[in-house]
Amino acid sequence: MDSAVAKPRRSEVDAIRIITCFSVIFGHVIAIFGLGVTYHLKDANQSAFLGGVYELRHAWSMPAFFMMAGWSAVAALRIKGTRVFVENRVRRLAIPLLVGMVLITPVIKYFEGLGGLSLRAIGMVRIAPLTESLFSFLPRYFTHFNLHTWSHLWFLVYLIVISAVTYPMLRALGRGDQWLPRLDNRSATIAAYLPAVLLAGWLMLSHGWWPYYPSLINDYANFVFFALFFLMGALVASWPALDAAVRKEWWRLGLLGAAALAAMLWYVDTLVGRALVGIGAWGIVCALYGGLGRVRWRRGPVFRYLADAVMPLFIIHHLVVIVAGWYMMQSGLGIWISVVMLSIIAVVLPLVFYHLFIRPCPPLRLMFGAPRQRPR
Repeated sequence: MDSAVAKPRRSEVDAIRIITCFSVIFGHVIAIFGLGVTYHLKDANQSAFLGGVYELRHAWSMPAFFMMAGWSAVAALRIKGTRVFVENRVRRLAIPLLVGMVLITPVIKYFEGLGGLSLRAIGMVRIAPLTESLFSFLPRYFTHFNLHTWSHLWFLVYLIVISAVTYPMLRALGRGDQWLPRLDNRSATIAAYLPAVLLAGWLMLSHGWWPYYPSLINDYANFVFFALFFLMGALVASWPALDAAVRKEWWRLGLLGAAALAAMLWYVDTLVGRALVGIGAWGIVCALYGGLGRVRWRRGPVFRYLADAVMPLFIIHHLVVIVAGWYMMQSGLGIWISVVMLSIIAVVLPLVFYHLFIRPCPPLRLMFGAPRQRPR
């Protein structure tokens, strides 16, 4: 049995999750003010610069989450087996999804409606701004299916479905790499770049990525795109030759990815732009994986604390961004002051809530997707 399969979770995987989580928080903040970005709230003043920053960040962040999820899924199956793997999917994904859809997404939908917007499976729809109170809106939300949204929790939905669909392959990969071909150095290097071609080709053929409405039902193109990243993460975790090649080529892949995403800004919502998203996302995620893998991580208290907090922060932060963002929009402070203040609020308040309530309380840890045992 190959040692790469049997290894426990690597620190760079947690590091990428931490970096990506904070990137997503910042992305949701600037989405309010970014020109051309579809989002729950839109300020009257829009910045083309922030719209470009959003596109650059958006192209790699969720692919990174899915790739690391695939890596972790194989590691979990190999070490803990199927029963624990399924229990983990329920505990870390299904329960937080249900909790979030009861406690968080109704409030997000309410503030979205205050701004005269309704983000649906078909896209953003303009509606008459809501005038009712939150407490009168909530009964209507829970009794009218067309008002429901999973907002940012779409990630959990996709991950549950992808885990189920790809389970036979995950199980095979978890048993070892005996059925995977042995590669010489040159072939392994080529294999490290081939996923970029596959991902670019898929987005071009399926006309994926734009428009970006992760509804699952009408989003097969992006669903497959994320599933491919999930499977690529599983392959990297299971195939020593591919893992070594990605780590060796990390800086070249990073340069390729950065160049592709920079060029993508000139080709948004075009066939060429879609190809560049596939190439850029693969390059940047591999650069993070290989580059951070070269760091000698000391899993000190701060690192363990943030690794434990990633899922609760992901679930909670969007509510803070939407509510605080709505009142920030009414303040007239301007784009840049609002972005700075809202970024701080969107990080600090969820961290405080996590530290005071979720971290020490086992039932709340379960509700918000934290690991069973808190770090010491």
